[in-house]
Amino acid sequence: MTPHQPVPTPLPAWFSPLLVIGLAAGAAAAGLGNGFAYDDVHLVLRNDRVHDLARLPALFAESYWPPVPLGPDGRLYRPLTTAAFAVQWALGGGGPLAFHLVSAGLYVLVSLLVLALARRILPLGPATAAAALFAIHPLHTEVVGNVVGQGELLAAGWGLLALVLALDGERCGWSARRTAGMLGALTAALLSKEHAVVVPFLFPVLLLAGGGRRALLRESAGKAAVLMAGVLILYLSLRHAVLGGISGDLMHPAWRGEPVATRWLTMLATVPTLLRLLVWPAHLQADYSPRELQVVHTLSGSALVGLGLLLGLGASAFAARRQPAVPAGLAWVALAFLPAANLLLPTGVLLAERTLFLPSVGACLVVGGVAAGIGRRFPDRGAVRLGWGALVVGVIFLGASRSISRLPVWRDNRALFSQTVRDAPESYWAWRNYAGDLVLRDQPDSARTAYERSLALFDRDPNVMDDFAGLERREGRCERSVPLLRRALALDPGRDLTAARLVGCLVTLGAFDAARVEAQLRLRRGREEFRSLLLMVDSVERARQLTPPPTP
Repeated sequence: MTPHQPVPTPLPAWFSPLLVIGLAAGAAAAGLGNGFAYDDVHLVLRNDRVHDLARLPALFAESYWPPVPLGPDGRLYRPLTTAAFAVQWALGGGGPLAFHLVSAGLYVLVSLLVLALARRILPLGPATAAAALFAIHPLHTEVVGNVVGQGELLAAGWGLLALVLALDGERCGWSARRTAGMLGALTAALLSKEHAVVVPFLFPVLLLAGGGRRALLRESAGKAAVLMAGVLILYLSLRHAVLGGISGDLMHPAWRGEPVATRWLTMLATVPTLLRLLVWPAHLQADYSPRELQVVHTLSGSALVGLGLLLGLGASAFAARRQPAVPAGLAWVALAFLPAANLLLPTGVLLAERTLFLPSVGACLVVGGVAAGIGRRFPDRGAVRLGWGALVVGVIFLGASRSISRLPVWRDNRALFSQTVRDAPESYWAWRNYAGDLVLRDQPDSARTAYERSLALFDRDPNVMDDFAGLERREGRCERSVPLLRRALALDPGRDLTAARLVGCLVTLGAFDAARVEAQLRLRRGREEFRSLLLMVDSVERARQLTPPPTP
């Protein structure tokens, strides 16, 4: 270095965390005026289970979703998240502000934990850039702006803390306190949301990035991995005891009757969208149902593009192996997305922005790894480093602006559903939600048009038919409801609630024999609730027989 070249000044210790706090808090603040939207309504606002702190212990023996009479059993287990809702409901008097303040605070903490994790495998400057990009990433607006996104925030926060403690244990030595902290944080992450099952598998990835193969083969690392595996097994056992199984949510109707190959091909076709959301989320939407994303049956077109992108990323990871944070970040993205990827098991969504929250940590680590590589390759070229820094600052500004403008979309159902049909006009589920909101606003004709649009886009979801039938039934048109309810049952014969509605409509139309057939079918399947419906059918028929015809 010549005397005329400036000596790089290291960042002060307080600068990085203060920057990340400011960026995360500034981005999240735009959501403080939001109310309850989408799943918030069912899981918080109308969920009596979280309105009484005395029920807190019971939440750990219940499914995440409140039970619905004659509906399917819950398949999600997130007791810590539900307990957090109960505490916030009590502290905030049932108002939304307390929930959104907590969401903003959790987002700041997660962003700081991303910085802490990045510092363990990256130099300070690149680690700061990675955490700053995470703090303003517009992809996170669903998680921050929607109250139920706290499940993602809690799972990511506790999971990151477990990984930071594990890496510190390998670097500085294990103590009883550090071991207990790691295992406790992992347990809390698992009890917050199912996606935390990937945390034990992320540990060896980070060990490789931070210390190479020697770090991975140390005896202490093996013991830590065994302890993590033990916690995971205990969690799965508890989940099985509460829910009766360890599988995930009800599968999306698009997967019904489809082979595994269709799921794999369809997810290959989503790779371009997934990467765009991680790298350049200028356009966001609250739903990615068909036909926004198409179900793919052959390896052609978009599936080939997705395969090519994956091969390209694999080659990039190999080429960048001298900068371990890059392949580690790419591996993080793949592992963190795996539970929602529909590859091992079918899930309830094809793609959702919230499912990319934890994977986005890996994407930011990749950026940090690239920044570290540039710093190493051009240590004495201030112009190159200044240009890279200016690019990062520009991206941070654009990301923060987009996050701030996007968060108010989650203000309430009216704002969200009307925006989603504009953002995702080919999503049948967006039109279904919009139709439901129109029903609540007493606009039945517009709602009917929206339901018809939804079915025109995708005609294999019995939920849409059931909802549409409900509108017709409320309008006194049971003759229109019956065909819709029968179509829903043809797609999914196990829908007992739909069958009960069909029995009711058939009775209204005077088709008593057909109503009995439906009720008796459910009785033979063990649903004793239909015995009272059978009595109702007989009672209404007798009453009509005894009622004299109207006088002309």
